[in-house]
Amino acid sequence: MTDLETLAAIQQALVDLEQISFVAHRDTQAALSVIQPYGDDVVLEWVLACKALFAHDRDAGKAFIRGSEVACLASQSVLPWTHQALKFLAWRGSWKAVDGFMNQLPDAYNSLGAEGEERWAALGLDWCERHLDSGVAYFRCPVLELEGGHGIAGIEEVVLPSLELFTKRRLALGTYLCGAIRVRNLLGIDAVLPWAKRGADILQAGRLRGEAFFKLESEESMSLLLENLPGFRTPEHQRLLQLVLYAWFSETFDLLEGNWSPDKGRAFVETDGAALYLPIALPSREEAILAIMHTAGHLAFYSYERRYIEALFREAGREHPPLDEQQRITWRPLFAAYGEDMIRFQLIFDLCEDTRVDARIGATVPNYLARLQAAADAAPLPEGVAASYFKWARQALRWMVEGAPVHVDFDALRPLLSAQATVIDAFKIANEIYKNSTLPAISLVEREFAFIPGRSPNAARPVYPRRALEQAEFGTGMEDKDDVVKHDDIKPNPEQKQIPKHAAGEDPDFDIPRKKQPDQAAGSGSVFRNRLMSWVMPRVLNTARKASLMPNGTIAIIAISAIGHGSRKRS
Repeated sequence: MTDLETLAAIQQALVDLEQISFVAHRDTQAALSVIQPYGDDVVLEWVLACKALFAHDRDAGKAFIRGSEVACLASQSVLPWTHQALKFLAWRGSWKAVDGFMNQLPDAYNSLGAEGEERWAALGLDWCERHLDSGVAYFRCPVLELEGGHGIAGIEEVVLPSLELFTKRRLALGTYLCGAIRVRNLLGIDAVLPWAKRGADILQAGRLRGEAFFKLESEESMSLLLENLPGFRTPEHQRLLQLVLYAWFSETFDLLEGNWSPDKGRAFVETDGAALYLPIALPSREEAILAIMHTAGHLAFYSYERRYIEALFREAGREHPPLDEQQRITWRPLFAAYGEDMIRFQLIFDLCEDTRVDARIGATVPNYLARLQAAADAAPLPEGVAASYFKWARQALRWMVEGAPVHVDFDALRPLLSAQATVIDAFKIANEIYKNSTLPAISLVEREFAFIPGRSPNAARPVYPRRALEQAEFGTGMEDKDDVVKHDDIKPNPEQKQIPKHAAGEDPDFDIPRKKQPDQAAGSGSVFRNRLMSWVMPRVLNTARKASLMPNGTIAIIAISAIGHGSRKRS
C-alpha cells in the first residue's frame, strides 16, 4: 500500500468511526497526536483497532481509545499492546477486561518492562479464554500489587497455583487472588502454595467454607495466617509485658488486642488513654518492650491528662475538647487549623511529645534511651519523604543520649527534657518548629513510616481523658473517684469467675482454679495486682532497677523468679 493509499485508508476509517459515534471519533482525534510520530502504517492499524473494538463493544472501544495516549507514552510503542487489545474481540462482554487491561498497561510497562508486560498480558488473556470473569479479576488487579516487587516472576508465582484450583475445583481467580497476594506479602512466596493446597482441601469439604478461606474472611484462614506470622507474638507474652510495665511504672495497664491486621501496614502499640492496644505481632521482642514502655509512658507522664488536654485545646483556640458518644476526646479539631498541612504538623507535634515522654522514661529506666537509639540505628531508612522525619527523630534521640549538648538543630527541644515540661510545652515548641522547619509535606499513607521503632502516632485513637490521683487519698490508682471511665469492655468484672482469654493472653499460668487460691480475687487485673503487690513487686522493683533493664527481658525473668520465691515462702 502506497503512502497515499494509507492516508486515504486512515481518513476512511475515521469517517466510518464518526458515523458510528461522535464521541469515539472525537476521542480518537485527540489521541492521534501521540500515535502519529510512529508512522502512517502504525496509525492505520491503531485507528482500525479503535473502530473494531468500538463496533464489538462500545465500552471496550471507549476504554481502548481513552487509554491509548498514556499507554503509548509508557511503552514508547503502539502495535504490541494494540495487537493484545484486539484479542479481546474473541469474547462477548469483554469490556471490563479491556478496561482493566488499558488501565494497568502503564504500570505493567514501567515495572515489568516490555518482555514482562508481554508475559503479563498473555497470562491474563489465557484466563479470559479459560473463564472471562477470572480474566477481568486478573486485569483489574493492580500490577504493582500483583508483582509485589518481584517482577513477572512474582506474578507467575502467585497466579500459577490457581490453575489447578480452577481445573479441579472450579475456583475462580477472583476468589483466590486477593488472599494469595496478602499471604505472599506477609509470609513470603514459599507460603502461597501450601496455603493454596490447604484451601483446596477445605474447598472440597464445603464450597462456601472454601471460598471464605481463600478470601481470608473465615476464622480458620486468619488463624492459619496468624499462626505463621513472623515476629514477636504479643498474646503469648502478656505476663512478660505486664511485669515490665509494673516494675517501672508501678501501675497495671490493660493490654488488649488492637484492631491491626496483617494487611493494614505497619503494626503499632496504641492507647485510648485507658488501655494499651497491642497488635498480634511486632517485629521483635526488643521493639515490643520498647513500644509498650513508650506508650505506657504517655499515660504515666500525662500526655492524656484531663487538665492538660483542656489547656492544650485552649492554646489551639478551642475552649473545650470535643467528645464523642463514649465521652472520649477526638483529636482532629486540634489539627484541623493546619489544613492540608495537618499531617506534617501532627508528625512534628508527635516528635516533640515523644521527646518529652522519652526523656521522662529515660530518667526512670536506665538504658531505655540507649536501647531505643540502638533500635532506631538498626532500622532501615524508609523511602520517600518519611525518611526526613525518621532521620530527624533518630538524630534528636542521639542528641538526648549524648547528654543534650549545644546543637542548633535541637536546642528548641531542650525545654522538653525538664521534668516539669508538659504536653502543652510540646505543642508550643512544635508550632515554632513547624514555622521554621524544612521538613517536607507528607501524606497519611507515608506517615506510618516516619516513626522510629518503639514510637507510634499519638492521636491514632480517641482517648478517655485521665485524671491524676491524690496519692494520699487514693493510693496507687490512676482515676479520680469522680472520673468514671466509660469503657466496660476493658475493665475487669469483680464477679467474674475466671480469667478472660483475651486479657490473660491464653497463658496457662493465669488459669488458676479458684478453690486452690481462695485469697485471690477473680479477674486478670485483680489476680495480678494482689499477687504482685503483696509479695513480688518490692522484690521486682529493687532487683529490676539494679538490673538496669538488661537486654533480652532480664527484668521479666527476675520478676518471674521472684513470683516463684514468694509463692514458696507463703506456702
